[in-house]
Amino acid sequence: MGDVTVPREEVVEAVESLGVAVEGGGSTSAYADLGASVNLNAVAIGIGLENVVYEPERFPGVVYEPEAYDSTVAVVFGNGTLFVDSAGSAGGDEIVDDITAQLAELGLIPDPSTGREVSLTTTELPGAAAAAAGTGSAVAG
Repeated sequence: MGDVTVPREEVVEAVESLGVAVEGGGSTSAYADLGASVNLNAVAIGIGLENVVYEPERFPGVVYEPEAYDSTVAVVFGNGTLFVDSAGSAGGDEIVDDITAQLAELGLIPDPSTGREVSLTTTELPGAAAAAAGTGSAVAG
């Protein structure tokens, strides 16, 4: 990925501008490299349009609130970056595993068991998602 990082607060602010509430305090943030570029239209349709917010003219990712996890927001970017923020009891790695399994079942990413980088952090997101904060560009899916 890139060397640039974006503070979690900037990503959360961008997601909240779409009308999705992100709870603060005691949260875990995680990101993963999905191993391939992702077609965001296919992600939105595959996950279910009723479960996502996808407004490519306003934000370069699909925002998803998985029903299986309380107080959790995930963002899939077209360049293959997955960002998860959760104030719930589940760990970031568990949520990342579930979402990547969903995307693999839909045929949108390579099999996640072949290896993927996961980083758990409370403060930073890789530069690949910098466009979420208006500081870079994202690859359209």
